[in-house]
Amino acid sequence: MKRLFLLCSMLLAIAAASVAQTTAHTPPLDQATPVSKSEYMARVHELDAAIAANNTPQAEMLFGAVNQLVNDEMKVVRYKMRDATSTTERDRCVALTKTQRALFSKAMGYKQTGMTENRTQLIATLNEFGAIIE
Repeated sequence: MKRLFLLCSMLLAIAAASVAQTTAHTPPLDQATPVSKSEYMARVHELDAAIAANNTPQAEMLFGAVNQLVNDEMKVVRYKMRDATSTTERDRCVALTKTQRALFSKAMGYKQTGMTENRTQLIATLNEFGAIIE
């Protein structure tokens, strides 16, 4: 009887430890990180300078950083749309999302056809996106 009780208590302790370990490693809930216009515009300015200097590796890295900021901003707007309390607010967020997607799709097209050749249009499009960051 003692052995059975000891065995059960050991199994319970092991199970509790494994449950505690899995809950400790649970990743945090997905959160939207607000993007500041100044940070975004600084990255776009750095990207413009890298393209002008024909520094392709740095331009690619900076475009990736701009892309991350764009994704963060789009996520913020999607969360606002999800949490909207009125249809007016929701409709505004839907329209903003469509505009954001269209602008960044256009920017991606310019990047894929050549950042150096399309520098003016790419930067203008990214600046246009920056103007609508909330």
